[in-house]
Amino acid sequence: MTRRAARGAAAILALAVAGSSATSVRAADADLEKRVDAIVADLGEPDASIRARGAKALKQLGPAAVPLLIDRIPDDVSSKRFQGVVDGIGGLDADGAVAAIETCRSEWRAKGWRRAATEKPAPKEKDPEPGRGRGRPRDTAPPDAPRGQRWIDAVLDRLRTHRADSVRRTVTLEPGALWDASFIPPWIEQLLASPVKKLPESLVGESIAVRESAMKLEIDTGKDGKFAAAVGIDFGRVIDVGPKKTPRKVLVFQRLGRWIAAPATTLSGEVDGVAVEFLDADQDGAFDGEKDLVRFAGGAFRHVGEEPTAWTEQGLVSWKLIRFTTRDEGKDTVIWTLQVETEPEPSWRTPEQAAEMKSLNTWRQAAGLPPQRIDRMWSEACGLHHAYWVANGFSGHDEYKGKPAITPRGAEAGKRSSVGTSPDGARFARDIFWTILHRGSCLGTPEGGVGAFPGPVGSLLWGPPIDASQRGFPLLIPGPGQTGVPVKCEPEIPVPDPDPKYYDTPRGTPICITWTRAGDRFADLKDLSVELFRATPKAVDPADEGESVPTAAGPVPISGTLWCKEHRYKEDFASGFPEDSAIFCASSPLDADTAYVVRFRATGKEGPVEFAWQFRTE
Repeated sequence: MTRRAARGAAAILALAVAGSSATSVRAADADLEKRVDAIVADLGEPDASIRARGAKALKQLGPAAVPLLIDRIPDDVSSKRFQGVVDGIGGLDADGAVAAIETCRSEWRAKGWRRAATEKPAPKEKDPEPGRGRGRPRDTAPPDAPRGQRWIDAVLDRLRTHRADSVRRTVTLEPGALWDASFIPPWIEQLLASPVKKLPESLVGESIAVRESAMKLEIDTGKDGKFAAAVGIDFGRVIDVGPKKTPRKVLVFQRLGRWIAAPATTLSGEVDGVAVEFLDADQDGAFDGEKDLVRFAGGAFRHVGEEPTAWTEQGLVSWKLIRFTTRDEGKDTVIWTLQVETEPEPSWRTPEQAAEMKSLNTWRQAAGLPPQRIDRMWSEACGLHHAYWVANGFSGHDEYKGKPAITPRGAEAGKRSSVGTSPDGARFARDIFWTILHRGSCLGTPEGGVGAFPGPVGSLLWGPPIDASQRGFPLLIPGPGQTGVPVKCEPEIPVPDPDPKYYDTPRGTPICITWTRAGDRFADLKDLSVELFRATPKAVDPADEGESVPTAAGPVPISGTLWCKEHRYKEDFASGFPEDSAIFCASSPLDADTAYVVRFRATGKEGPVEFAWQFRTE
């Protein structure tokens, strides 16, 4: 036999062996699926002995059967089969099952997991054409059931009961008040009508007169005409109001020359070294309503109805607010506790991906957004695009036909992700937080998770679409009250069409307002305006032992550029955000350790829109 013939025979033998091996693997998989189907059938039988047989057979299969079992969980959450299958999964590997489900959120809708328990699976929808650096919102997608009413929520809740007790801890929360007006988000504040005569009765629950005097507002808290309480123009004051049976706290303060009142009744505590504060925004005496707010680690407030996760020293945690009443000597006392559970992390996540997610979630929490979960399929697709870079060199968002390592999934990830040449995923994420375009990948709803992949050639971050429908108000970045905000905008590619040399001059950190699906009040906004002010300056009064006192100068306006649909960053690329966005950059870097106030104005189909909020630089 010639050497060439020998090589040919060896190749044929190798293919035969490989084919035989693949056939064996397929046969083994088919056998496993049959065994799992039989076990699932046994677990749903009314006969206890048959269910016990199924449970015993399930334990013999071990954790390898968990993925198949998850796909076979029945739709009827009240059935014995549902309970038996989920409990069987929990007995095999509760942590692994929770991690597997929570890190495949991009697949939930395709699997029908986001529907209500009584509904049929949603039809598989065609994915819209991706936009650069983001996924476009799916306008035709069927609405999801509210959290707590979805089939997948019932699955996860039951699985979590099988996790070790050590993953949970409970913190008792203490009542208090919010004194810092900078954290008040504009959607819960109420402007005092001019001329100012009384506080809003809908907020304080009674008629309380006020009067303006030189640089302060006096309040008749005793309702005796003495106006004993006073609020200065540079600080807020919490007052106790309302009937004795339903007392409430209200914060009164001034911003941009307008007197404002807002709810201030809070609960606070500490979880894993991180401060937590709940705000009774609807003033009903509870803290778990749709309008109530929560913030962690000193960040901005967000709605409690958003994804119930937080980022602590333990990493990603889920939380649940619990209320119970104790009775002592005929008196009822309401006690609020926060139950926190460390989230299991997937075994496939690398330390580099963990660092990228930590950077992302620390920032999101500071900005008043729920932390994200890493998504397996999206991260795998990002890894494929990185493999293309390894084979061909860094190519940004694109993959080109005829090049090695090109794949449909990798190409999609490249177009949907924010990308950069830094191999440090954590650093890459920190950089795009303060860009004009690429920040969009960091702002999406937590329902979908994110794809993250840092590698030697560069890093990717694939975020879900931006959607403000759940809060019913625009996303504001920096968040209301956010501190440690950088003073400069990070330059990026592409540069704006109107000014190709835009980044030759250092700019102030970008301020973003995005109202995608925020409601009819924000539909069809036009005549957009974003103003930035340095907070009221202060002077030192030597007679007051060096303490600062407010001056009458007022806020200082800051010049800059507004990017929006009326003044596009790029004609063929919109702004990197949905059309319903406005992004303002100061003409020069902001001052360090300084408070700034943003005012947004526009005209919508329901009339004028105006609101303001505050943040502080690092």
